[in-house]
This record gives sequence, C-alpha cells and structure tokens, in this order.
Amino acid sequence: MDADTIKQVLKQQSVDDLGHVERLANSIIPIGGTLTIQFDELISSSGCAYKPSSSDTFNLKQLIQDVLDAAACAIETYSKLRKISND
Repeated sequence: MDADTIKQVLKQQSVDDLGHVERLANSIIPIGGTLTIQFDELISSSGCAYKPSSSDTFNLKQLIQDVLDAAACAIETYSKLRKISND
C-alpha cells in the first residue's frame, strides 16, 4: 500500500467530513439545538465510540479499517438523525 496516497485520501476525507459537520450544525442551530466543542461531550453524544489511534503507525491496514468503521458509524448516525428530522 502506498502511504502517501492513503494520506492524501484521508486528508480529503477530513475536509469532506468538516463540510458534513458544518451542514449538520447549520441544520441544528435554527431549530433551537445546541452544539458543543467539548471533546468528552462530543464523544458521549455522537453515537460512535472513540477509538484511539494505533501505536503501530505503520499498520496501514488497521488505519484503513478504523477509518471505515468510523465512517460506517457516522453514516448510521446521520441516517438516524435524518429519519428523526423527517418524522
């Protein structure tokens, strides 16, 4: 696996994820919701568990799996929020 390619993909994914967060926040605020920037509160309210980075920084397979797991949880959480907002 090419670490430089993976690095660029993950950087772009981070930018995309920040866009998702911004759109979600812009949907929550107008309906009276509150946002937090406290990390512990974000973790407890996100619906997804926090998984610390592996100490083996050369294990690209584990890194990719962790990213895929986090993305799957985010998709599930966004889907639940969308369902709630459409009801």
